[in-house]
Amino acid sequence: MGSLVGQLVLPPNSGHKIWEDPSFIKWRKRDAHVPLHCHESVEGSLRYWYERNKVSLLVSKTAVWDDDAVAKALDCAAYWVKDLPFVKSLSGTWKFFLASSPVSTPLEFYDSSFQDASWASIPVPSNWQMHGFDRPIYTNVVYPFPLNPPKVPEDNPTGCYRTYFYLPKEWEEVKFVYQPIKISIKDGIVKITNTHFFDTTEALEFQWMMLGDGCELGSGTLSIPTVDPQRSYDIKWDAGPWYTPWCTSDATEMFLTITVKLLGSTRWAEAGHVVSSSQLQLPVKKEIAPHIIDGEHGAFFTQVHDDTIEVMNKNLWEIKLNRETGAIKSWKVDGVLVMSKGILPCFWRAPTDNDKGGEAASYLSRWKSAKLNNLIFMTESCTILNASDNLLKVAVNYLGLPTVGDKNSSLFKVDLVYSIYGSGDVILECQVKPNPDLPPLPRVGLEFHLDKSMDLIKWYGRGPFECYPDRKAAAHVGVYEQDVGSLHVPYIVPGESSGRADVRWVTFQNKDGCGLYASTYGGSPPMQMNASYYSTAELERATRKEELVKGEDIEVHLDHRHMGVGGDDSWSPCVHEKYLVPAVPYSFSIRLSPVTATTSAHSIYKSQLQKN
Repeated sequence: MGSLVGQLVLPPNSGHKIWEDPSFIKWRKRDAHVPLHCHESVEGSLRYWYERNKVSLLVSKTAVWDDDAVAKALDCAAYWVKDLPFVKSLSGTWKFFLASSPVSTPLEFYDSSFQDASWASIPVPSNWQMHGFDRPIYTNVVYPFPLNPPKVPEDNPTGCYRTYFYLPKEWEEVKFVYQPIKISIKDGIVKITNTHFFDTTEALEFQWMMLGDGCELGSGTLSIPTVDPQRSYDIKWDAGPWYTPWCTSDATEMFLTITVKLLGSTRWAEAGHVVSSSQLQLPVKKEIAPHIIDGEHGAFFTQVHDDTIEVMNKNLWEIKLNRETGAIKSWKVDGVLVMSKGILPCFWRAPTDNDKGGEAASYLSRWKSAKLNNLIFMTESCTILNASDNLLKVAVNYLGLPTVGDKNSSLFKVDLVYSIYGSGDVILECQVKPNPDLPPLPRVGLEFHLDKSMDLIKWYGRGPFECYPDRKAAAHVGVYEQDVGSLHVPYIVPGESSGRADVRWVTFQNKDGCGLYASTYGGSPPMQMNASYYSTAELERATRKEELVKGEDIEVHLDHRHMGVGGDDSWSPCVHEKYLVPAVPYSFSIRLSPVTATTSAHSIYKSQLQKN
């Protein structure tokens, strides 16, 4: 988002001298106080101040202020806010114009389309008199003009500044929490609440859009009366403009998004700026039966070797399973390698700063004490249950052990059944039985590795930015597309990242459209999806983001359950109970399918939704 600080000055033809208005000068101005800094953890705070206290007083006393010092001063200003969460330095080189008085400032110079190419540049912060503008005024006795506050003389040189800055994507959740227009649905009533203390909704425009299974079903302007401060307006959901598309659609799930925008430009944002945006899930019209795979169509060829089970359908697809471990050795689609390694159970994540908070009581300490960080999966058995022309069923039984070969210390028992159909569909049915004495688990899911070319990701779930079970309210359900690199969030200290919550289906494809489709199956709920060039081990190894090294493939996680990331504070284990993953049995199913450039993920998903 581009921001123009010049917007704080009103056009002079308004008649009101805003620079003589004390209430405006105080607008959003903080009282004098000791500078406060927010840190992601106690450890981060200590590291921050340790690094910034390495100052030589002798050097500082001999410092000379000259032209060379300007760049160093700007670097210093940026250094003091570097790595602070939700802090962005505006120090730097700005565009600058010196007007002879407040009334002679360029008209609408704060507008984004204003041409400032002819303006000079000036370091900020600084005094313009020290950079060749106007003349220095040296006085400590009397003012250089008649003292009559808040009035000032017309002959009063006025500096005009312009710059652009952009807010990071990860600030979206903060914006959602603070948005002033709240929208909810309960008992068939859509409630629109204005939480402002003084402003009505007169200057706002309300728009609605409805999605069905990820596709737009309708949209338009929502006409409502002006809502006074601290008041609400109710709409019966079946009386809203979205009701007709809801009635005529055959979508299995529908979401209503109401977006609130500025009708006109203000001192702080331009017209069209999104003030609030909320998404509501509408009632389901009919119950949906579990997904059903048609196994009657499509035949394949199966070969069983000493160490490999090979399944193929002409040149369309080919799957090789390791007969000893039960893991997939390779999966090709149209002769292109898609999956290079997998599929294995996974219960570990790279610890976040919040996972580390609490010392001995921290989640990380408890996980390591239970030896969850060094799990080894030993294959107890790999058995072919069924083999026909259009169905191959393989059962694999795993033990999750903290050390090799010690079956008596098993932490997990996992039963995984592959059902491979002639269509190329692979249904994975997973039964997990953890040791009940284990602490809350980081995750319960499956991990596999894709070829590095499968870097184009499209998903139907929450997004487009990173979100987790307890950090997803601002992320709307929809269909999104990103490359693997864009999913990654470069946290200062690497850890679990790149996740997308409540994913119904996802595709991983190369530039030619060849790849893999994955979705929840049967009665399983939406999953937590993660794809990264950085392995879990690499995210855990690196102590700073600059140390990260990309792997040779893409590590993918599809989780049935994923523990929340917390954040009430960072010095104690404070993930809310409903976002913990207790060590109890879990059962879930996932569907994998080959896709090409002509394949529609939406069509695959819709074709398996059977209405009762």
